[in-house]
Amino acid sequence: MNADQYKEIGNTKYKAGQYREAVALYTKAIELDGGKTPSYFTNRAAAYFMLNNMESAIEDCKAATSLDPNLMKAYQRAAKCCLQLGDLQECRKQNFEVLRLDPKEQVALEDLKTVDRVEKEIKIARELLQKSEWHKALAHVEIALKFASLSDAVKLLKARALLGLNKPQEVITLTSDIIRNDANSAEALYLRGLALYQTNNVPAALKMLQSALRSDPDNMDFRTAYKRAQTFEAKKKEGNDAFSAGNYEEAINIYSECLQLEPNTSSLSSTLYCNRAAAYLKLGKHQEAIDDCTKTIEIDPNYEKAYLRRAAASMKMEKWDDAIRDYEKASQMNEDGEADHLLREAKLEKKKSLRKDYYKILDIPKDADEYQIKKAYKKGALKWHPDKNNETPEAHEKADQMFKDIGEAYTVLSDPTKKRRYDSGDDLEDMESGHGMSSADFSSMFSHVFSGGGGMGGGFGGGFGGMPGGMPRGRRGGGGFPF
Repeated sequence: MNADQYKEIGNTKYKAGQYREAVALYTKAIELDGGKTPSYFTNRAAAYFMLNNMESAIEDCKAATSLDPNLMKAYQRAAKCCLQLGDLQECRKQNFEVLRLDPKEQVALEDLKTVDRVEKEIKIARELLQKSEWHKALAHVEIALKFASLSDAVKLLKARALLGLNKPQEVITLTSDIIRNDANSAEALYLRGLALYQTNNVPAALKMLQSALRSDPDNMDFRTAYKRAQTFEAKKKEGNDAFSAGNYEEAINIYSECLQLEPNTSSLSSTLYCNRAAAYLKLGKHQEAIDDCTKTIEIDPNYEKAYLRRAAASMKMEKWDDAIRDYEKASQMNEDGEADHLLREAKLEKKKSLRKDYYKILDIPKDADEYQIKKAYKKGALKWHPDKNNETPEAHEKADQMFKDIGEAYTVLSDPTKKRRYDSGDDLEDMESGHGMSSADFSSMFSHVFSGGGGMGGGFGGGFGGMPGGMPRGRRGGGGFPF
């Protein structure tokens, strides 16, 4: 086949959208022709344009105009490529060549207006970025990108605006394309490093900032960012080491210092608040832990660990509904996580909280042993015995109720089977817990506990008597209880 036949087959491939095949066929035609026919170059430039290979398209257009300085199509095509790349000066130059051939050519005249507008939008965007007006800057950058969609310079302006808006993942995606085309783009490496830093991937950020410094060793912005990331990473590690060593107060102080270093970096701050909450939890400072977890969630609503830690702190403070809400949220975020089990526990604790809390009534921990339970019963029963609290009818009524509650608590917690059922959340009505017992029944139980089998002295005998000033001192080993 001759060169023209290759060109015709290339045209067929181009119309079918097979641009790579078209490029190969036009290249064959140019080789056979010796690069003497301008149309072969302009056709290949069109195929390159469709492949977003603007640089090669511009080279072909210039090759065509070197062969035919009056080939308007080549100037027009080159101008379009230059605009896409954001090479506004070269775009103007190519359009001026079109107007040299036809001063009234409307496309060239419109292109020059577009170039002026893009320049204006870029200028305004730069000014707004200097003022940290990120949203406004981004709006102007987007307008410029409608016309200069392949301009690395305009993309980098967009990356700066997105960084200011705390959208690091978008910056990482955006700069990946630039670095893929130019691995030594110092600005792209720098902005990508800052974005990685914002996502709390500090080791990767340091590597990227090092690469930026290698490309531009004297850039003070690059150097400052690298040192800041180094300082932060070292300080955060110091806090984590303190936490791991059980030095929770020290860890809290260090995490607080880190927060002062990076008060406005969202992902870093959310991690630090969550870490500090863990330290507060270890120290039993549950409200402080809740506050820090809340700050974490305000920054990052999808931070699962923050919901789990806030729920744990709420459980300690017996804020069952708050804990249930957070465990439900964590469960939705990670169906295979630990939240489901914890959610069941929280619901059980809420159910148990609606009953009388026998541990609170006896003022004992939930892991109290038999001796502690009996001791607490004796102490409470002595304090609230109705015969000892008869100054007024109201005082006697309150004491009578407390005396019954203490008796109920002892009835359940002193029986291993009933205690186990109570701890598992069984209803009190199903446990023969003392409901329905009379005052006489509780008094009888009181006498039984204190009579010979308890290690707290002798029996009650004649009761509390009625002597002024309280109970009479009974005879040791006889009828009265020694106080």
